[in-house]
Amino acid sequence: MNGCILISDLRMNLIYEQLIKKELNVIGIKNSEDVQIAIKNCHEIDFVILPMSGIDDRGFCRLFDQSVEILPFLKKCTNHLTIYTGVINPILISQNWTIVNMSQFSEVLNVNSLLTAEGVLMMLLTKTEKSIYEYTYDVVGYGHSGRAICDLLEKLQLKFKVISRSVDDTCPYNQIDYETWDSQKVSDIVINTAPTCVLNKERINSWNKMPIIIDISTRGIGVDIEFHQHEKVLIAPSLPSITAPYSAAACLVKLLEKELNL
Repeated sequence: MNGCILISDLRMNLIYEQLIKKELNVIGIKNSEDVQIAIKNCHEIDFVILPMSGIDDRGFCRLFDQSVEILPFLKKCTNHLTIYTGVINPILISQNWTIVNMSQFSEVLNVNSLLTAEGVLMMLLTKTEKSIYEYTYDVVGYGHSGRAICDLLEKLQLKFKVISRSVDDTCPYNQIDYETWDSQKVSDIVINTAPTCVLNKERINSWNKMPIIIDISTRGIGVDIEFHQHEKVLIAPSLPSITAPYSAAACLVKLLEKELNL
């Protein structure tokens, strides 16, 4: 079995090193030059491991600080290609490939949620100018990452509320829906985990004071793009790969070992 891995950060590089140690025939791609080399062997490629953020709607992939077009290479690979990724978009679905969403496996989902919460705490400690106890917080979304973030804020005894499309009776925290949120004063810091543009232009402009916004959604989709360059808007990178790359890599390696029968 032959494959390649798109190395976008330390986490993906650690995964690559572990797969090589297991004597798997895998090509590491770190830049556009590596893509051209891989194209020469594309007819032998059985699987491709994309970064957890996948590829964007133009077929590009972010590898460290370089945006690399990867779609033409994928299209040249074998018809039975299997792609491992953390985000699935229409481009991937439109092709006749087997897509494995690694982020949907419980062992990956649970670890990534905890590491994401750690990453949010890191941003609160390093990107704000006052003690974290001097702020109030709105956590938008109550999925796996949202719950992990709320659990951490609760342990730290910070003042927060949960914002979601509808109120979940099982949520142990102060939770309100979007409509109620719009009628109240926004907190000092808004942490968005929702994978849709909840923080749209209309909603942001309705606030009397611009809060600090930390958006952990993929490629900042949770915030209207018009505000991406605002000084108070922090579009989070892939937090698990920054806060604990070795832990983030380890859980993915375990999953790939099972998927690739290593």
